[in-house]
Amino acid sequence: MKIATTVKHRFDANGFSLIEVIISILLLSIVILGFFSLLISSAKTTKVSESIMDSTYSVQKEMESLYSLSMGTPFNEREDAIEALAYSKAPNDLRCMDDEEDEGWKENTFERTPNSTEEISLNNPKFILILSDYNTRSSKISATHEINNEKLYLSKVIIKLCERDTLKAKVENTIEWRPTTN
Repeated sequence: MKIATTVKHRFDANGFSLIEVIISILLLSIVILGFFSLLISSAKTTKVSESIMDSTYSVQKEMESLYSLSMGTPFNEREDAIEALAYSKAPNDLRCMDDEEDEGWKENTFERTPNSTEEISLNNPKFILILSDYNTRSSKISATHEINNEKLYLSKVIIKLCERDTLKAKVENTIEWRPTTN
């Protein structure tokens, strides 16, 4: 009976003991740290996702520029037209050629460094354009494929956006050029 009275008296008069306060602070700290780690992880994921979306948008915009250019450019002038978009022939030691299939296309590879007005949030970004005519690769379609007795002048185009030597985005498409002028 004396023990029960002592325990009841301790909670009523003195409040919590030091050990109880330390344990509650420890439990509260564990819960708060769990929430903070969740918030930090979420912020990192958001930043990576935003970078991927920006890179993909930039590469898609490049592809659309090339597509618009191809509508008015003859097939035999396609490399000059690509250089008119501020691309230059890429050196043989060009990095960011991560795909094995890209290795054989270095002679048709162009590169461009974005100018300061383009909003690309990467360090040392570089666009890489790989142009391959279908007749130079093993394919079921030739560069001048005929459909309904009409010749189509086709090129396979790959545009990549690289940060240093790391691939950030890649878009691949087939582009039809205007018929060759004589």
